[in-house]
Amino acid sequence: MMTETSEFERRLQHVRSHGARTNELESCLDSFHRMQGNPKVVNSINGVANFYRRKSLLAWFDHQDAHNVIKMAWLSMVAKRASVQVTGVAAGRFTNKDMLYCLLSNEKGLIHWMSQYLASDFFEAKKKDVACNDPSSSFFNWLQLKLAVQGDWQHLVARAHYFLNNMPKKGVLARVDCQFYIALAQGDIGGMEEALAEMVSPKVHRIRGYETTLAYEQGIISTWGVMLSKVAWLHGYKVDINHPLIPSPWLPVTPLEAYDIELDEFKEVNMFEPFAPKKTYIISDLSQWSPRPLGEAPLSYVEACEISGVKPIR
Repeated sequence: MMTETSEFERRLQHVRSHGARTNELESCLDSFHRMQGNPKVVNSINGVANFYRRKSLLAWFDHQDAHNVIKMAWLSMVAKRASVQVTGVAAGRFTNKDMLYCLLSNEKGLIHWMSQYLASDFFEAKKKDVACNDPSSSFFNWLQLKLAVQGDWQHLVARAHYFLNNMPKKGVLARVDCQFYIALAQGDIGGMEEALAEMVSPKVHRIRGYETTLAYEQGIISTWGVMLSKVAWLHGYKVDINHPLIPSPWLPVTPLEAYDIELDEFKEVNMFEPFAPKKTYIISDLSQWSPRPLGEAPLSYVEACEISGVKPIR
């Protein structure tokens, strides 16, 4: 009698099947060189990022190699982050999967950069509505994660209460994030772990673990559970609910001894090079949104609201 394949094994095999493609990295890099100056070059950059993204997952699920989880996550985000400088902010939108690999990299500069890359969070792609202040938009929760990384407890908590008081029908399962953020701001480890346990519960995970921005991560990890846990560790709170959807060896924020960029194509990209002072169809002056280097206070939520001319949630 044939044994039925579990959902976990089915999803993991999906990652393996994509990871088994030969010459994919070379093909993406070849496309990158051929399409210089063409906005569609972003597709080849994303291909490189996805290549390393899969290698990061398989480093754990096939080899239990936490070191290579970190290394491959870093390389994935080296490519993904370079898309901003290469193609401009409109093509550089980041989602929850990107913050996942940023946090997994344990690299302070990258995490500092990502926490203040706020330009694309403030506007929808085709209209000037402020998405990140709208509880019904996924941008609302993505921005919350960045405020949590920055440690902006005042606005993080204010926005969490705002969400809970204006909760959209389809966002009811996102209340667990708000509960986590409120506990985080209070340093309440028990409250954080309670929220994480709910995040990986079947009721919540069957929705939150299968968001449209995810593909390879679906069914094998809790993306939001891992990210929230990493943010807690980033601030010194060693949460751990000992659950396979949040692998415990991934949680310590221990940097690699060296972060070497393997690909010559991205070695010359300066992470903190200010954006050019140009106007896009959604942003009047891109230079104002430039992330600041390590050692400087990050571009804050209040500053971003001032730049975009909107009222912050307090």
